[in-house]
Amino acid sequence: MGKADEYEFFGPIGTFFISISVAYFSYFFSLGCSEAGCTPRPLNEFFGEGLLKYSTLAGWQSLWDTEAAIVYALWYLFCVVCWIVLPGKWIEGVKLRDDKRLKYKING
Repeated sequence: MGKADEYEFFGPIGTFFISISVAYFSYFFSLGCSEAGCTPRPLNEFFGEGLLKYSTLAGWQSLWDTEAAIVYALWYLFCVVCWIVLPGKWIEGVKLRDDKRLKYKING
C-alpha cells in the first residue's frame, strides 16, 4: 500500500480535532439541555453538577430510554430490509491503493 498523496479534513491534526470536538459538543448538548430548553449555564455548573450526576449507576441508567431504543432498532431493521428488497444496480467504486474495487448497490 502506498502513502496517501493528500489528506482530507486537514490531515491527522484536523481529524483529531473533529473527533474530539464532536464528542465534546455531543456531551455538552446532552447534559446541558432538558425538556425545558437549552438555557446557557455557567461552565462550572455544567462540569460540576452535570458530570457529577453521571458518576453513579443511577445517573447512567437515566440516559436509557426503552421507547427510543425500540424505535431506533425498528428504523435500522427497516433500512436493512430496504437494502435487501429494493432493486438496484451493483457498481464498482474507485480503485483503491491495493488495486481492488469495492462493490456498491445503487438503489437511491
